[in-house]
Amino acid sequence: MDESETGFIQAYHDILSHAGPSFRAIFLHLANLPLPAPSSPQTSDQPLGALIHCTAGKDRTGTFFGILFSFLGVPKEKIAEEYNLTEAGLAHIREDVVARLIQASGFKQFALKNMAAADPSLSISSQDLKDAIVPGSAAPGKVRIGGREVDIPESVVEKARSAALRMIGARRESMIGVLDMVEREWGSAEGYLRSVCGLDTEDLEKLKRVLVVQA
Repeated sequence: MDESETGFIQAYHDILSHAGPSFRAIFLHLANLPLPAPSSPQTSDQPLGALIHCTAGKDRTGTFFGILFSFLGVPKEKIAEEYNLTEAGLAHIREDVVARLIQASGFKQFALKNMAAADPSLSISSQDLKDAIVPGSAAPGKVRIGGREVDIPESVVEKARSAALRMIGARRESMIGVLDMVEREWGSAEGYLRSVCGLDTEDLEKLKRVLVVQA
């Protein structure tokens, strides 16, 4: 929800840190695809590739392809441009997703924190913040403070909407920041593939052989 890229970088770091076994399975699938014979077309029963996706197609999927493209030598700027295309892809469902997000329990906590910042006289307790993330703790458009339901101010609703838009966004700067983080944390995309996904030199060579076309 942060206005800076920090939130995305931290979230994607968490994804990468825990995705080793899942990503390994996909990378090995790709590495072991058969190379087509140059003189004859592939038959329909040969595996041609993979459809790789997640709920929004940009976070777990985005980190996967960020790592893969970086390993294959694609420049950061090109990877970030490709990632940014997700915004156009999600445009037709953006408003529906935002409407669902701002009704989620996490946004009730976001609203409480912003209400407290705007009006220090509000007595919002740590228990109120804990209760806010419980689904159904308050009616839509309201938060519970000290046991009573209070309307969320329109200004805070707009802040929540902006935060939701950032959450489903795919800014170039976010991916650039993530790729920089990968270099700091694991040395390179290859370092990540080796240390977190457990791929060895043979696996990495097969990935390049299958996925890179020599001009």
